[in-house]
Amino acid sequence: MIQIYPVKILSLIGLLILAGCAAPTRLPPPSPEQQVKWQQLQLKLAKVDTWQLRGRMSIHSGDDSWIANVLWEQQPANYQLQLNTPTGQGVLRLTGTPQQVSLRTAEGDVFNAPTAEELLSERMHVNLPVSHLYSWVRGLPVDKVEIDNYQLDNAGRLSLLQQADWTINYERYQLVKGINLPSKLALENKEFKVKIVISLWEI
Repeated sequence: MIQIYPVKILSLIGLLILAGCAAPTRLPPPSPEQQVKWQQLQLKLAKVDTWQLRGRMSIHSGDDSWIANVLWEQQPANYQLQLNTPTGQGVLRLTGTPQQVSLRTAEGDVFNAPTAEELLSERMHVNLPVSHLYSWVRGLPVDKVEIDNYQLDNAGRLSLLQQADWTINYERYQLVKGINLPSKLALENKEFKVKIVISLWEI
């Protein structure tokens, strides 16, 4: 069983709320039919601001690999993200409000910062766009961030997104209350490869 150490779990959180890739390759533009479906789907997805998500994530970087179970509870303004090893050890919680983000480690240590990005920067000395997965996990690009490339499937859903120097491949969707939500994502940049498999969406 792969062990997730506290420091590595911090990296995991940054990656969880991320997604990524190398230099973008130009893709053929979506058809007019795909674009119409995509516009309609975006309106539905944008209204999904409350959910409970359960799943599993694996991360590979060089010779290192990590696996974690994920529980993400999201309210319109607040969230709690819990990561733990498949054995239930190494539990880590990230709790966010508009005013503050708190990180509680498996050892019971608590760290606070105004944003998750600042928290990771202070604790891990890395700069990661932690907030992006709020959009990406729903199958949406991040608002007001330039899109390098994207590709739609025949149903008008994102199949590939290149944004903020990351590439997200949407490998599978599931229908939840009439809305197509991602259930399997592959994320990649020059340093990391991440797989997220969502077993449960509640909205």
